[in-house]
Amino acid sequence: MRRAITYGATKEELFEAIKAAAVPGGGVAYSVGVQALQVLIGKAGAPVWLNYTPAEAFVPFLGEAFSPAISFLIGTATQCMALLLAHQLTRGWTRQRALIGIALFVVGSGLLQSGPAAAPAIWLAQAAIGGLFLVTIYTLVLRFDLSLVPVMLATVAVLMAVDGALAHAHAAAVAGALAGAALVAAITAAWRASLRRA
Repeated sequence: MRRAITYGATKEELFEAIKAAAVPGGGVAYSVGVQALQVLIGKAGAPVWLNYTPAEAFVPFLGEAFSPAISFLIGTATQCMALLLAHQLTRGWTRQRALIGIALFVVGSGLLQSGPAAAPAIWLAQAAIGGLFLVTIYTLVLRFDLSLVPVMLATVAVLMAVDGALAHAHAAAVAGALAGAALVAAITAAWRASLRRA
């Protein structure tokens, strides 16, 4: 493709060649060709996307405010999907409890890890505790009201935001953590209301 560009091929001509290669090569050939074309166009003058990660250093308030909300959204979406699937497959924990219980244990052991461990035995212990926690909390509480999942995770997110604010040594940490906690609370209220309607 680079040689074709140096000899004057346009982007449209390259794209037509990629489409022609997709006929015998299928979707994989098409995908690889489009990705290669995007890389070449990026080097040939497309706008370079700015790196916004230093913005947190420039405006630390935003990092403190949005970090708990983003973590909360990702965690809640993942755990809601897992728990809703378990709830549907067991029909409210009345069928296939052993099989789905094992699956919930595996999901909980992966999702509820507290971070890297110093030794494999500690990692396994953390995984086992996370798996047992998810199975226990689902069977005792969440299976009766799945709309409590965002509330449970919001509590953890707010406490982590406050802990992070107290650990950071910049002036905007506390204000950012409070804004993040308020944002998580607003998202939780909306999410719980939508789950209760469903």
